[in-house]
Amino acid sequence: MPNNPTRCRDTVRRWIGHCLGLLLLGTLCSGTPLAGQILVAHDPQNAAHASVLEALRTSLSDKADPIGSPQLAIWDVVRQPAPPDADTPPRLIVTIGSKAAAAVNRLTTPAPIFNVFLPKTAYEQLAAQSDRHHAAIYLDQPVIRQFAVARALLPASQSIGMLVGSAREQDAAELRAKAAQFDYDLNLVTMAPEDDPAERIEQVIDHSDLVVAFYDHQVFRPGTAKWLLFLAFQAGRPIIGFSQALLKAGAVAAVFSTPEQIGQHAGERIRHWLSGHGALGGPEPPRYFHIGVNGPVAEALGVPVPDIDDLQHRVQTAEGTGP
Repeated sequence: MPNNPTRCRDTVRRWIGHCLGLLLLGTLCSGTPLAGQILVAHDPQNAAHASVLEALRTSLSDKADPIGSPQLAIWDVVRQPAPPDADTPPRLIVTIGSKAAAAVNRLTTPAPIFNVFLPKTAYEQLAAQSDRHHAAIYLDQPVIRQFAVARALLPASQSIGMLVGSAREQDAAELRAKAAQFDYDLNLVTMAPEDDPAERIEQVIDHSDLVVAFYDHQVFRPGTAKWLLFLAFQAGRPIIGFSQALLKAGAVAAVFSTPEQIGQHAGERIRHWLSGHGALGGPEPPRYFHIGVNGPVAEALGVPVPDIDDLQHRVQTAEGTGP
């Protein structure tokens, strides 16, 4: 039977259309055209930074999501003076740590910047030097979270002490208002660079039931932290810290976020943005955190050691981040 030219042409058209459809579907599902390249700047010699990066990769690697896994270009800011070459500018730049954030701030690319795993003060200094959009996840815990830990751990306490640098005097009213949310009278003592740390620490301890060690780079240097922990323990005043280091050194409890938790948080924010569900957002503290209790110190100070999961749930509920 002779071939029908019309039927052959229709068959070819259908075949081409089917192939184009598969190609388009593959493009949409691959995620690359939608997500674009993300430049990640970090110091690989820092083990904590490497943990943030690995958690970020894991959080972004979701094959079931329509956007797929965004392509990451890694920039070693220690060994490479400039970011790796790319055919097109990155859609987003993520920095891990203060050193990487400073290196990226010198670039001229118009891509938005997402700074993670750096102190709030370091972020604010960098953001003030550039009018580009900066999102951020700080290292610092919100003070309201520490107040919530204090209230949950020591329900009978009435006054809470804080030692801060002179630059934070302008935040006094805000800090008092946040302490009042947990029915605390705040004994806020400021310390200038020329002040005697021991004298200022005694002012905090003598007029407080407990002390919140809030991160302040002007105050919490190794020497000052050592004296605070020693004098507070001698006076029987529990300290609520902001890091694992303070917890191990003698704080009765501490709230902190691990590198893995911050990397997960960063990945979730990026994926939400790439999916078109909202803006990348601004700076914020870590969403996920751990609470640790130093058992021997708690026992020595007569502080009952609670169930950690219950304590975590109560703190999350108090600050409005619970499930």
